Amino acid sequence: MTHPIVHIGYHKTATSWFQKNFYPHVRNATYLNRKRVRDVFLNTTAFSFDPDKARQELQVDDRPIICEEDLCGHYDNGGLLESLSKDVAYRISAVYPDAQIVIFIRNQLDMIRSTYLQYVRGGGTWSLSRFLSPYARGSIYARRWYKKPMLSLDHFAYQHLIHHYQSVFGPSRVHVFCYEDFAADVPGFIERFAHRLDLDGPFDQLNHEPRNKSLGLVSLQLARFFGPFSRWDNPNRLILLPVIPMWMHKQGLKAFNKTPLAGPQLSNNRLFGKKLGRELHNRFVPDNQALTQELNLPLAEWAYPMVRLD
Repeated sequence: MTHPIVHIGYHKTATSWFQKNFYPHVRNATYLNRKRVRDVFLNTTAFSFDPDKARQELQVDDRPIICEEDLCGHYDNGGLLESLSKDVAYRISAVYPDAQIVIFIRNQLDMIRSTYLQYVRGGGTWSLSRFLSPYARGSIYARRWYKKPMLSLDHFAYQHLIHHYQSVFGPSRVHVFCYEDFAADVPGFIERFAHRLDLDGPFDQLNHEPRNKSLGLVSLQLARFFGPFSRWDNPNRLILLPVIPMWMHKQGLKAFNKTPLAGPQLSNNRLFGKKLGRELHNRFVPDNQALTQELNLPLAEWAYPMVRLD
């Protein structure tokens, strides 16, 4: 198999691990620099995107591999109301019409918890409820989403993006995996993954350690407290006096989070509570039922929302 591989995400599904520990070690393909990929596919407008120029920028002598989670749209802005998420598929197709598309999904409640913690880690100051419902009644953008794209829970209804890529590339070229299968058995999963995509490398020598540790309860509170005083580029947050450099905020929080003072790990129940947890669960049941029927994914095995909770 010589078809390009384009791994588009989602976020929070071990893409950092694949970028650092897996794809650079593949012997029979070339892993492309993420900056080049973002410049070509994302740092452009829809009308100025030039497939021929993009093809030249990404030219390599053998099979290219791309792994960039922002290609599926960033959660901070819901993929620009999913408009960017949708258009990127056409951009990739214009450059690599025979690409093999790789998509990792994750239990939505785990994904949303991890996404919120990442938002706070990156200087975010909003409460969980405001983060999840930025267009709620009272917001000046409640009826004008288009003026300020922000997080949308629709971004985690995976079936829509999967269907779109299937329509663009064909179902046989879109490979969907559960993050939980990877996390439960990294060596076994990588062996199956490499075989499916015809990738060769010294995969028995890979570093299997996770790259990121989730924030503890106290770390979360500390990060939100210092967020208004930190220099981050996150647009959806309170800014008071941004005097703390980004690197200091990031490294200080990382060091604190490794200590016993970081507090207990934040489970879904602890973060969401019973009522919100039930609402989030029920929201994604129809999407997950559809994915299970269409792709035969083991979602129930990994406790994805499959049956409504009363």
